[in-house]
This record gives sequence, structure tokens and C-alpha cells, in this order.
Amino acid sequence: IKNILTHKEKPTTHVLQYYDLCIERLAAANEVERVTVSMYGYSKERLAAFIKEIKNSDDYPIENIDYKFIQDFDLFLLNQKANKVSEAKLKRNTASKHHSRIRTILIRARKEGIINRNPYEEFKLKKTPSNRTYLSTEELNALKEHDLNHNPTLIKIRDIFIFSVYTGLRFVDAQMLTMDRIIKSNEGKHMLNIVQEKTGEALTIPFLLPAVKIMEKYNDSPERKMFNRVIPSMSNQKLNSYLKVIASLVGITKTLSHHVARHTCATTVLLNNEVPMEVVSKWLGHTSIKTTQIYGKITNNYMQKIADKLEGKI
Repeated sequence: IKNILTHKEKPTTHVLQYYDLCIERLAAANEVERVTVSMYGYSKERLAAFIKEIKNSDDYPIENIDYKFIQDFDLFLLNQKANKVSEAKLKRNTASKHHSRIRTILIRARKEGIINRNPYEEFKLKKTPSNRTYLSTEELNALKEHDLNHNPTLIKIRDIFIFSVYTGLRFVDAQMLTMDRIIKSNEGKHMLNIVQEKTGEALTIPFLLPAVKIMEKYNDSPERKMFNRVIPSMSNQKLNSYLKVIASLVGITKTLSHHVARHTCATTVLLNNEVPMEVVSKWLGHTSIKTTQIYGKITNNYMQKIADKLEGKI
């Protein structure tokens, strides 16, 4: 007790226990969005699984975390399943996001004097170029025109997907969208006015006709009557599972998920129709145009449009 009080001996701090404390502080400070807090929790689950499986312990002294610990954790992450319903392994960029959150926790521990140095100083986070999957105009039309065997569930899933194709909304923002968030401009045009769940930023974007038609289709839905929601409710996991069935029926070979709708909005609906990158960035609610440039695909159709204009001028 004397050594502890005179700082000759520090009490042992365990990383998972300290991690929980940091998450509590994040939530209490209310400086980041709820989804960010939950992502920190998800990374903690990955770290806890590593400590349990590899270190054979329920927790681990934070001062014992070194470069080898980080290396072993990295290898552990890359050999984990991406999710419970898929056999695919965790991708490098996703693993790096987990590292980034844990590094932030360790930086805080160093600032508070709990550890002398951050082991991530020697471990460089890696990132691989992302290939954003999107539907071409032909694939999008095939998806919209297919009868889906007249299955009402699959038709509902397609409507949710198509709604985000023409709004660019993330899954959570689309699911939480209520009718009071649809306003009319001075010219009588429909607009969406929301606060994004992920960034907390306000966003006002045009409400295109295909999305308006889907909204009107569900005027009498239970979600509309009870919660004033614009589109039907569905869990992301179930939605993505059904989207793979739809892709198989339509003959789309790409892996279909809800986020593909957002990529399709950026590429096929906006950029391919010569919407400037700055407008696309605003439409998608990005805080930096660098994020938008990841979505930007120079498609063959777009190149042909430019060539047709160029030939006319020549």
C-alpha cells in the first residue's frame, strides 16, 4: 500500500477493463455519435476474443501489450470471419479500423500515465485500395424490371434497395427516415432534410422521382401508420441475405448488399450523368471530397458521353 501511494509501485491496469471505462467516457461526453461508440465496442469484442483464445485469459495487463502482442492480434483479426453468416475472412481495411480504435485507447492510457509508450508507434496501419461495387445502368434496369417471381418479400427488399439507389442514404438513415423529414422547396420540389446518424451532420438533398414513387407505394404500410416511417423496416443482416437471392434471380454476379445501393447512387445515378464531384460529395453527406473520390468510377458509358460531346465540338 505504501509503495502504491508513493508511486513506487503502480496497480495493474487491465486493457479490457480500461477499454470499458473509455467507452463509458465517450458515451457520457456525447461528443461522438452512438454508432461510433458502438463500433468501439465491436472492436473491444474482437480484442476480448483474441485475449481469450490466444492469451487464454479473461483480461490482459495493459502495460504488457507490446509490438508482438499487436502483431499477433493483427494475424488473429485477418483469420476471423467477417460476420456470423459469412465464411469470408476479415479484410485488411476492416482489421486496420479495429487497430485504429484500440490505438486510440492506448494513446489515452499513455497520456494518463498508465503506460510509458504506445506499442502502436512501431506498428504501421496498412490500407489496401478499395474496389467499390456498384450496379451498371444495365444491371440496375434488370433489377428494377424483374418480376422476382411475384414474391412480396423480395419486392419489398428491392424497394428498400432502390430507395437508397436514388437517395444515396445509408441503411440506418433510410430506415429511420420519417415523413416529416420530407419538405418542399420554393419551387415545389420534394427535398430530404435529415441529420445523418453516422456523422451527425445535417443533410438536405433532392428527392428524385423513383424514390418518391417508392414512398407513395407504402402510404398504407404498418410502418407508416404506426411510426410515420417512409419505407418498410428490415434488419440489415436479413436485407443483405435476401439481396443475394435477388441477385441470383436477376442474374447479377456481383455480391449485392445494401451499401451497393449507395455506391450505385454515386457512380451510376450521379457521376455517370455528369453530376460534378463536389455535388456528389454534398449529396452523399461526405465531410471530405476525398471520401467521395473513392466512389468515383469513370465508367465506359460516361466516357462515351464525353466522346460524343467532343466529337460534336470537333
